[in-house]
Amino acid sequence: MFLSFILVSSLSLLVNAQLNPCDGQPNPCYDQVTGCETIFAPVNDAPSPLCFDNAYASFVDLCHKTCQICCVEPCVDVNDRCSVWTDGFCTNPFYTDEERWKECRKKCKLC
Repeated sequence: MFLSFILVSSLSLLVNAQLNPCDGQPNPCYDQVTGCETIFAPVNDAPSPLCFDNAYASFVDLCHKTCQICCVEPCVDVNDRCSVWTDGFCTNPFYTDEERWKECRKKCKLC
């Protein structure tokens, strides 16, 4: 009886984890390494099948934006000045996607 309770409880946790993989996970919508677009090239605007291949799981975790697996916060600009900044902030390679995400995710179309 006790063993079946543990089994049912464990199964419930497993099902919940699969239904909402974002719970408690920091998962910003940017690629943390370069080359994601090359390895996980989108197919007809959909994520590459490799994004869902277990063999690539550890690398996929570094390519959230390319694989479209973002558990995102609201799509709003965090910095009040985003609306008056030129688009240079969004396109200048001096700034990383991480910086753009933290400041102007909506203006830079990261969400």
